[in-house]
Amino acid sequence: MKKILPYLFVLPALAFFMIFFIYPNIDVFRISLYSWDGIGPETFVGTANFERLIGDSGFWSWQLWSLSAICGLAGLALGILFARLTKRGMLRWGVLGFFAGLLGGIFGGGLVGVPAGALERTLVIGIQSIFVQIPIALVIALILHGRIRGARTFAIIAFLPVMISLVALALVWRYMIYDMNVGALNVIVRLFGGQPINWLADMPLLSVVLTTNWIYIGLYVVIFMAALKSIPSAIFDSAKVDGLSGFQTLRRIVIPHINKVILLTCIMCISGTFKAFDLLWVMTGAEASEVHITSTYLVKEMMYGYWGYACAIAVVCFFISLAIVAIQLRAMKIKV
Repeated sequence: MKKILPYLFVLPALAFFMIFFIYPNIDVFRISLYSWDGIGPETFVGTANFERLIGDSGFWSWQLWSLSAICGLAGLALGILFARLTKRGMLRWGVLGFFAGLLGGIFGGGLVGVPAGALERTLVIGIQSIFVQIPIALVIALILHGRIRGARTFAIIAFLPVMISLVALALVWRYMIYDMNVGALNVIVRLFGGQPINWLADMPLLSVVLTTNWIYIGLYVVIFMAALKSIPSAIFDSAKVDGLSGFQTLRRIVIPHINKVILLTCIMCISGTFKAFDLLWVMTGAEASEVHITSTYLVKEMMYGYWGYACAIAVVCFFISLAIVAIQLRAMKIKV
């Protein structure tokens, strides 16, 4: 009885988790093979939803991916060339070069006006969060780790946006920062003699990115501060004695010690972007028509009664995010 008792205490929480999390997530795969409006009977359609997804320009842009594929092949060639010149692993650098070119094509194509779909916008937000939020958070954490006054107070202030409702933050940024008449940004623009800008209409993706970065940098600062405390101070003292510069200390001591934490934050960036909904939906309007990402596009399809198609989108997004995480694990040479 004593051996069974702990499991009995866990059983209610486990049942709740299985019923309201595991089962719905598994059932998404089944519903993706049906045509269903969310209320009426289901009709089996096989792979029809996925076939529709292939030709859906609202979800993905074949023009942008064609450009990205060309850039990816160029990156593959450059990666292999670099590996040969430096006598390093050709496979690793070839793969890294390919994906660097692929992402560069997505970013570059978006900048020059190539039409983008919800998937490309999601990837842009997710990848920029890795290359913007994480480095900035790591630098701030390193500064605060240097035993300066008020480090804990600053960390608490930086973490506050994460504790506040995203809907509340979206409303604050929509009306107090981006509003065309009374928004803080347009007040600054007028001070310099410029014309007010309708930020959420003219630059919706940039507006969402700025807000997202402001919210989540504080979260990663706290995570990195906790990770840095796990490194013995004697190691940093030894680095100073050996004459290592700040960059050398970061590269040879800090990153190798917290590489799994960095990987965790990268995964959080990608998974968080694919799950993001409330902030973007509230900031850009009821349907976020100008800046759909996969989550808002999925909900829009559900609102129109295409639940099976929405589940097909969710399945595709699941495998894409899984592939991205696998690439990150490979790139950082981490086994989990």
